[in-house]
Amino acid sequence: MLAFLPQFVVPTAGSVAVQFVILGLVMRIVALTVEVTLTTFSGTIGAVLRRSRRAHRFGAHSGPPIVAIGVRPLLLKPTEMRGSR
Repeated sequence: MLAFLPQFVVPTAGSVAVQFVILGLVMRIVALTVEVTLTTFSGTIGAVLRRSRRAHRFGAHSGPPIVAIGVRPLLLKPTEMRGSR
């Protein structure tokens, strides 16, 4: 997350340290709000998903693509990987 902060800091707008602190606090407040909301409603969300046929189908078929994404880099040669020279 910290990698995104520098693009929002404007050196001519005042103290860079203060800008970093303010942006960091805003990021944490937003993250905390999302996390508390998810935690509060996780039981309800879980119950809804357990009853959902669509969620069950998605869960039953999502494993192989995730495994393929993980195995593919192991099978590639370093020269075939994107960004390698």
